[in-house]
Order: sequence, then structure tokens, then C-alpha cells
Amino acid sequence: MRLSGRHRPSRALLLWGFFPYSAYLAQAQTPPDCRYAVTDLGTLGGPGANAMGINQNGQVVGVADTFGSAHAFLWDQGQMADLGTLAIGTISEAYDVNDLGEVVGWSEIDPALGFYTWHAFLWSDGAMIDLGTLGGPESIGLAINNRSQAVGDSNPAGWQYPDYRSFLWQDGTMYDLGSFDGPSVGGANIGDPCINNSHCPLS
Repeated sequence: MRLSGRHRPSRALLLWGFFPYSAYLAQAQTPPDCRYAVTDLGTLGGPGANAMGINQNGQVVGVADTFGSAHAFLWDQGQMADLGTLAIGTISEAYDVNDLGEVVGWSEIDPALGFYTWHAFLWSDGAMIDLGTLGGPESIGLAINNRSQAVGDSNPAGWQYPDYRSFLWQDGTMYDLGSFDGPSVGGANIGDPCINNSHCPLS
């Protein structure tokens, strides 16, 4: 499950508990009866961290400050693991984790290439895989299901900012899902893609 929003690191917290959502909707004026525990997930050595997604096993992913940068992390059973970056990049961020512990997000690939130098990644069994792009310079992995299918946004070939399309990545291939507005649409209008376990991407 991916949490909404894209933020810079502050402090990652994990809330364990029960929230009676239907009762809250029925009695909007009354605070919900909720029981929870808050866990500080820590950082990767820097001042802050943000949690972005959690799976059914309680594994949490996000981004945490390191000494001078920020990296994607996987938090599991009290330990925060630094997932590193692609190639010689210095920054990465994780957005989602499935119940197999596979993580998707984005990573800078080479700071010398300029501003648009990040690619979507899939992290699995200790290895970070570059998912590529739809022909442009940039891609972002936003969600992954338990079939190891990932979705996100990417630039098409011949792109002009802000051209983005949703993609589906599976078995080593990135597929262009197109758009409702012609060959490409602005990233702000495309929404954040997600995917269920019946391999149906949503945007």
C-alpha cells in the first residue's frame, strides 16, 4: 500500500492500530475511538525520514536522510536498510513495497547529466534494477503488486516538459499505457498510478 504524497524527509513514524472508519463517517463531529502505537523508524544517519508505503507484513519504505544526501529505505522488524542508488547516483526514494518485500521508487543515475537523470527502480533480494524509460530521460516507479508488476510515470521519446505517460513494467519490459488526452499529458494531470493484484493498473 502506497501512502499519498511526495515529501522531503522530516521524521518517519509508523502507527499500529485500529480506526473504525465507518463509525467516524457516521459521526463526523465525534473523534473516532482509535487505539494505536507510534514507532519512530529512525533515519540513515541524517536528521529526518519520510515513510511512503507499507505492506501487509509491516515492512515500510520511504526516503531517509544520509550524511549529505537522501536514500530509499526498507524498514523491517526494527531495522532500516539503505537501498542505495542506481549507477553512480546520489539520491533515491522508495514509494511502494509489495508483500514479497519488493520495492519500487526512483533513483538518480548520474548527477553529471543534469536535472532529468532519474529512473524507476525495482529493488528485490538486495539488488536494485533499473526499469528504464519510455524513450525519454526520466521515469518514476510508484506502485507494485504481488505479481511483481510495477507502474509509474515516464517521458516518451521526443518529449517536451511536462510530457509524462503512465507505464506498466512486467517481466523486464516497460509498456506505454497511453493517456486519455492524446499521445502524452502533463504529469500533474495523469495522477498517481496504482495496480491491484489482478494486474489491473489504475491512474
